[in-house]
Amino acid sequence: MPAAHNRREGPGRLRNRHPLSGNNVKSDSPAETNHIEHEKIADERAKEETIKSMETDPLLKRLHSIVQHQEELLHKQNTTEDWHFVAIVIDRCLFWLYLLMMLSSTIGCLVIFPLTKEYAEDFDKPDHPS
Repeated sequence: MPAAHNRREGPGRLRNRHPLSGNNVKSDSPAETNHIEHEKIADERAKEETIKSMETDPLLKRLHSIVQHQEELLHKQNTTEDWHFVAIVIDRCLFWLYLLMMLSSTIGCLVIFPLTKEYAEDFDKPDHPS
């Protein structure tokens, strides 16, 4: 097996891998720390240059505005899909509620009320003949 070797993992991170376990091992060597600091500084400079060039280059400005517009459209689409899902769930719940109410009222009108009608007629008759 080869000795521990350097590998990049993630943006600007330099890690060592243990030769047997393959796990990341942090090393506090000054050379590695300097290298990471130089990478951070280079990343910051690249961001600053990109921002400056965006300010001066109209194509980059337009590209940035297009990307922002697409992100806004994607966000609106995701929000619309979420509300659509909520509407479907509410619609199904209300459908089942409506179905249960209609079935219970139908059963009540066709079965229960006729059974109680016989008793109501008995109460309407006078107990003593007049």
